Amino acid sequence: MHKTLNPENTILIACSMMEDEIGRVLQENNLQYPVVWMERGYHSYPDKLRAVLQEQIDLAEKRLGGEAVKDEKPVILLAYGLCGNGSEELKTSSSLLAMPRFDDCINTLLCCGPRSCRALEKAGVYYLTRGWTQDTGALLQSHQKILDRFGEKKTARIMSMMYDGYKEVAVIDDGCYDTAPIEKYAQDCADLLHVKSGNVPGGTYILEKLLTGNWDDDILVKRPGEPVTQEDFFWEKF
Repeated sequence: MHKTLNPENTILIACSMMEDEIGRVLQENNLQYPVVWMERGYHSYPDKLRAVLQEQIDLAEKRLGGEAVKDEKPVILLAYGLCGNGSEELKTSSSLLAMPRFDDCINTLLCCGPRSCRALEKAGVYYLTRGWTQDTGALLQSHQKILDRFGEKKTARIMSMMYDGYKEVAVIDDGCYDTAPIEKYAQDCADLLHVKSGNVPGGTYILEKLLTGNWDDDILVKRPGEPVTQEDFFWEKF
């Protein structure tokens, strides 16, 4: 399905975690949608994320007016995945809602072409993008907060419990930022956890589909009144 998106009738609600990637897609495709940027930290609190996203969807619908432009329904683009069920139950009242059919932004960015499974993340890998390194809950920032509060010995135990099972720190090289400082951050994380670090390929393949209206099975599209459900993201569904 290809949907021609009218910038006068479309609003993008996006996580700031993917600002580099979304900005690149918007620029390269000369897209002029209004963008509502959401704070990074909500991904750690699914119930709060759901509440603020529904609030922004409602505000976007008021802004769009609920009326068709050139016989096209208003469209709200949501640059989020299921996000720990934080997007479950979201719905519009008068607009189409389109979002990546992925569990989270990491899986979205790891997808560089047609996929053959639901999840693309590998177990035991701590993934990083430039956006993730700027999050207050990222590994090095968390370590510093714990260190300031508990001291070195207790911090070592806490970090061991929090990150037990990780074997690698991987930078997602999606072509949207200079990887050198992110690789340095990754190496510092790896040294702290006593694991290896490296790069993995990524891209904006899915975001391009979402933002250009080239919607296929990788893009979840909901009509007015239809809530987002966990089942929408089951691989067997599509």
